[in-house]
Amino acid sequence: MTAGTCIKLWNYKFPGRLKTLATLDLRYALERSLPDPGLPIRVRERRDGYRAHYYDTTMSGILPALADSPEKIEPGFDTGTPLKIPNVGEVHLRLLLMREDVERERFQSGVFFSVNGQLHSEFGSDFVSRRTKLDYIADSLLVFVDCTELPALIREDLFLASRDRMRFCEERTALEDSIVDYLREHEGLKDINARRRQSRLSSTGQEQTQQVLQLLVRDDPTLANLFGVGKKIRIPTGPLPEPEPYSGRQFPTYFRIHKEPKEGLIRKCPKNRNARVEFETDAENNYFSRPQDPGRYEGIGVPSIKSVHLWNGKASLRISLPQTCNVGDKFSIQFSVSDISRAESMNSNFVIEVADEVQPGEPHISEPSRSGLVGIPNITEVWKSDWAKHGFDERSGLKFCHGEDDTLDVMVNMDNINLRNEISRRRTKDPQVLRYWFKYGLFLLAMGMLHYHRSSEAKTEPAEDGSDFAMISEASKGLAVTVIPVIYQLHKDKSD
Repeated sequence: MTAGTCIKLWNYKFPGRLKTLATLDLRYALERSLPDPGLPIRVRERRDGYRAHYYDTTMSGILPALADSPEKIEPGFDTGTPLKIPNVGEVHLRLLLMREDVERERFQSGVFFSVNGQLHSEFGSDFVSRRTKLDYIADSLLVFVDCTELPALIREDLFLASRDRMRFCEERTALEDSIVDYLREHEGLKDINARRRQSRLSSTGQEQTQQVLQLLVRDDPTLANLFGVGKKIRIPTGPLPEPEPYSGRQFPTYFRIHKEPKEGLIRKCPKNRNARVEFETDAENNYFSRPQDPGRYEGIGVPSIKSVHLWNGKASLRISLPQTCNVGDKFSIQFSVSDISRAESMNSNFVIEVADEVQPGEPHISEPSRSGLVGIPNITEVWKSDWAKHGFDERSGLKFCHGEDDTLDVMVNMDNINLRNEISRRRTKDPQVLRYWFKYGLFLLAMGMLHYHRSSEAKTEPAEDGSDFAMISEASKGLAVTVIPVIYQLHKDKSD
């Protein structure tokens, strides 16, 4: 056969029931399982008992659906890069950051691994928050990892035959670590995470919280030891300056080394580190990751290009040095960027010189910070109107988020159903007093759990970063049931 269409069929077992029309629930589930299919799929609802304005729709995958709705994406945050992983292969990384007001049910965040347009494995948004500490954008970030170009043997080692999850193997660890490193070092993601954090914290009354907690710390040696003596709450002071709008070109006119010396760039790099070279360009952020007419790069004389971070006119090239290199070795490298619009590529030349290894120093751990708690956390009151931003419901108690400089942000659900019931039941008690008990009682109990979980006496091996946050958040649902009745009875007995 010289021409035609090949149709491949799959069976999918979706969790839960598809409660509504096939044009809604089934369509959204298929969009996740086939994020970028080769052909669109027509979905038709023909079951008895379902009523709607229309019974047919076209499913083209979540990536084409987002391409048709650019207003749902934060400006400039359709970006990515080819990612070359030593001893694994090359994957194509694409990042999409949704606006905060976009519906989460259809565009669920996470990390999605696909082969030939079909989903083979996925991680939830908790993977991003735990591994990168970008808590304020984790619920809005979609990371698509196209593994089609990996060697066939590597794909077989990575993915199970069921095509729904990955095996635990060295290749998976290397792939995860490379993705995490890229996300952690992305300047755009770090900037918008800080902006979202500031907007949520500055909209609440932090001054009163600061006074209450620092009074407790001053008067109680146990709490002072828990939080660290002399530490203060870091309160955002004024709004961050608005970022300058950036409008890049579809096909850039230049791609050159940033502030290149006249005699040429010679970059010294420790043998046990990755080399980093900064470039400037007028390319748009998705130049290397867009599906149509993407830019291409190539390194001649380079040991191994790890990734290229392209963001708002700045590109950061990461280069991995070979394990067999020696101190004093020099690599003369030509880095070329091209696309379909250019007859000749844009070339840059530089030298990487191998320097002595950098020996990691032993970090000094002071006695008060052995539990991992640095200073008094910021407490933010969350009301029902903001539940969606924090993934709360009526049963949620609180959750921890990573703040700045290893501090913690604590989100307390002030519309918790148990708190509302207590306010209705105890009409003779001032509602503000009950909210005070709930807020600070729940916070202090959760901090005690975190302190124990992170202390050296509680475990001999450190847990995965952030795993204790999820455990305490779930436990706070139970604490929220009893915190006010316990405080009320203790207060009542003391009054009697």
